[in-house]
Amino acid sequence: MGGTPMGTSTNAAPRRRNGSPPLIGRTDELDQLVTAAARPRSVVFLEGEAGLGKTRLLAEALDRPELTGRTVLTGHCRPLCPPLAPVLHALRAAGAAAIAHRTLSPRTGALRPHLPELTPALPAVGDAGLDRHSLVRAVADLLRALGPALLVLEDLHAADESSRHLLNLLLSEPAGDLALLVTYRPREVADGLLVGPSYRPLPGVASKKVALRPLGVAEVGSLVESMVADGPVSDAFAALLHERTGGNPLLVEETVRALHERGSRQRPVPVRVDEATAREMLREVDAPTLIGRGTTEMLSSLPPSARRPVHALAVLGAPSSVDTIARIAELPVERVAATLPVSVEANVLLETDDGCYDFRHALARAAVYRTLPGQERQRLHLRALQVLRRRHETSLVQLADHSRKAGALAEWLRYAEAAADQFAMSGNVSAASELLMALLGEPTLATSDVDRLALKLCSLAIKCRRQREVIAVLERLLDEHALSPSIRGEVRLTLGTTLMSHVGGPEAARCELNQALRDLDDVSKLRAKAMSMLAQPFFGVTPLAEHERWLRQVDGSIDDADDPAFVLSLLADCVSSWVSIGDPRAWDMLARLPAQATTPEGRYQLTRVYTNVADACTWVGYHGRARDFLRRARRLVVDHGGSFACVATRTIQSHLDWLVGEWDGLDERAALLYHENPELHGISAENSLVLGCLAEVRGEWARAGEHFTRIDLAHPENAGFPIVISAWAAVVRIKLARDEQRAARTHAEHGLDLLRRKNHWVWGGELVHAAVDLYCRLGRTVEAHALIREFTEAIGDRHAPIARALATSSRGLLAARCDDLTRAARLFEDAAAQYEQLPAPYFAAQSTERLLHCRIRSGQTGVASQLIALTERFEELGATRDAARCQRLLRDTGSSMPSRHGRRGYGLALSPREQSVARLISHGYANSQIAEVLQISPRTVEKHVAKILRKMNVRSRHDLPSSG
Repeated sequence: MGGTPMGTSTNAAPRRRNGSPPLIGRTDELDQLVTAAARPRSVVFLEGEAGLGKTRLLAEALDRPELTGRTVLTGHCRPLCPPLAPVLHALRAAGAAAIAHRTLSPRTGALRPHLPELTPALPAVGDAGLDRHSLVRAVADLLRALGPALLVLEDLHAADESSRHLLNLLLSEPAGDLALLVTYRPREVADGLLVGPSYRPLPGVASKKVALRPLGVAEVGSLVESMVADGPVSDAFAALLHERTGGNPLLVEETVRALHERGSRQRPVPVRVDEATAREMLREVDAPTLIGRGTTEMLSSLPPSARRPVHALAVLGAPSSVDTIARIAELPVERVAATLPVSVEANVLLETDDGCYDFRHALARAAVYRTLPGQERQRLHLRALQVLRRRHETSLVQLADHSRKAGALAEWLRYAEAAADQFAMSGNVSAASELLMALLGEPTLATSDVDRLALKLCSLAIKCRRQREVIAVLERLLDEHALSPSIRGEVRLTLGTTLMSHVGGPEAARCELNQALRDLDDVSKLRAKAMSMLAQPFFGVTPLAEHERWLRQVDGSIDDADDPAFVLSLLADCVSSWVSIGDPRAWDMLARLPAQATTPEGRYQLTRVYTNVADACTWVGYHGRARDFLRRARRLVVDHGGSFACVATRTIQSHLDWLVGEWDGLDERAALLYHENPELHGISAENSLVLGCLAEVRGEWARAGEHFTRIDLAHPENAGFPIVISAWAAVVRIKLARDEQRAARTHAEHGLDLLRRKNHWVWGGELVHAAVDLYCRLGRTVEAHALIREFTEAIGDRHAPIARALATSSRGLLAARCDDLTRAARLFEDAAAQYEQLPAPYFAAQSTERLLHCRIRSGQTGVASQLIALTERFEELGATRDAARCQRLLRDTGSSMPSRHGRRGYGLALSPREQSVARLISHGYANSQIAEVLQISPRTVEKHVAKILRKMNVRSRHDLPSSG
């Protein structure tokens, strides 16, 4: 295990090629990246956590000849950057020559103030004033005119909202030869953005995701070998280094450098060692501290004259010029210019393409910053404030940050509030809210400042992503500050509105909203807004009559209002409520909507109207209208970049896909939305319902139960009522399928008690249908008849297509139980037609199955072909258990499914039945359980399992992929 140790003359320092070790273990990813980026009209997502080498891989890709001839525009996204800063920087770097002789839209001329370097090539316009939406559209026009071009946005997770808005626009309206390539850290990507798995490519657009993963053990060894020029690294060393660093290339490099520095100063450190030796030497270089330790050790190796500029750069927190660093360090420019290259040579800093200096990564900057004593940090921040505030290009955010860290609280308040106002005007709600929440956390603020800042936060809260933090700030303001009554009322109104959609929030929200009404005696608009929130029946078990009382009061406020944005805000809350209770006045109110909105606030409120109405239409059975309103909402989501609205529209689409039978990939879409939004109860619960129903139709009852448990059925007062009632209906159906009639009755009666308490029967059709099925099986036809009568009288003449279809099918169940098979068949046929009209193909197929049962019982023949078609329909949907039940019924009639041999050969691919078996295996089902679910013999299951193992080339069922 010998060899030349690190630290001897043959290995004076870890070797680098072009400033970095060679690219290890990324050949396939590099080829994928280049191939995808070289295509016109392509979108490429490069995904990877910090330190995995996204920037390095990107640099290698851009040097490849396949991208020659493209105009490459590169922007770097940074936290709290000005609107569109990364894209504008990329365009400036392109220069006027890149757009000379291009055909540009007149709208691009208004970019002159933002792109002075391109002024000679941009059209001349009279009015250069642009709101955020128009600015984004103008930039999009300019980018499309540059083709063939490749826009590269690095670190999209840190982008400002305007840049996200632009990206969404370019993804939804691709044109020309523009290609997009973005890098991001998947764990830091905000919800609802068109990034990674949540993005669906449009027709004609090539989309590719390249995901960087940690290096394997062999690749870690190769990386170390490329750095030390010391022959092979031992397997033991590579394995332990992989264990310590998780295969993160950055941590591997830093570990090797730390070992090298330690060895060169103390004793030689070999890399070809046994496990015990490797473990001992790596124990002293712990991964959590190694970045800081390595950086501070390199810093200490610098001469004292070189350290002060490095300290100044750490305080500046961004790439900076020699002049700026010298002014902060209070040193002559010539001296700083001479010492910075020394820091670069020592790998402490790097020189950027534009002649500025920066740290190699943020962890290194943070490590140096932590070495500064508190008083020295404060002094340098004060100096940075004094220098930077004289410069026009310095952002307000930078000035606010330096003011706060310098202890200049009055200036912090001034700059941070001005920055928040600027962000709010540009539509960057998250950045504005973050600054306001930081200011409101300052205990020395005057009451007048608290009042003013609280109102500004209230105006942004509902649009902000970080709503849990906003809720905590608002609650603290109400507890600790003596706010004036009207401001206290508005804070309560905002808190109640925000709490309404959060886990455990609806009951507390109603308390806050009712209290807000008492505090807002003289503020009619805000009172109307509080009433519009109380009017919404979706959450909790408040009786419908109370919601209707609030709705009528809000209608009066809408009639008296003359502010279009305020009217839209109330309509967004109330029209959907009228739709959800089946009141026809909703359609008259929708006719009052403007064709389009001209202001950002108007577009936001119009998006809310379309989104909420789409959701209501989905629940009551207007599926075609729901699809239309979703389409309108999505168009506006792209225009104003609303993240919550994007999540909401995707969730409604998930629910709608379940109802209309578009189940391909629905598991993945719903699961992603659930895991991305655990705090938003309406979002997480609705996707849990979809996942549970999908599991139910496949016979995966334990899995379905897990999903329904997430809805928190035990606390309906804090849950979405239609979600809870639908989940209770599914639980009853599962209990009936498992012949657990006593448990089914307990659950049905509990659900019916909630339904009667709420008295919102339009949403109760599925539960009523399941309860009628239960009563019929128990022979309790009188109770079934009474429940149907109660249900039909409650829905009366309300506009509720799905409730009426379920009522028809319920009457069919009762007629079949009473042996009135002719009437039952007619009712099931009618129900199937109603479901098809919605459309709701799965429910239509179930009614058709019941219709065929009636015909078979009445002695009719010739139903075999209909059963075969129905079986195939269930299989196409993915309703595994229903298809199996129809096959069994077909066998009972003396027929069988036609052979599929010769019609389709699956080769090494799994057949639909084999896919079902494999999925159940992956969920832990035994063969006997699979046989029960699929209603086939255990012997047949064994044959399927054997074929699956052979096709997937594994020895045991335990080796099958977890996805099945």
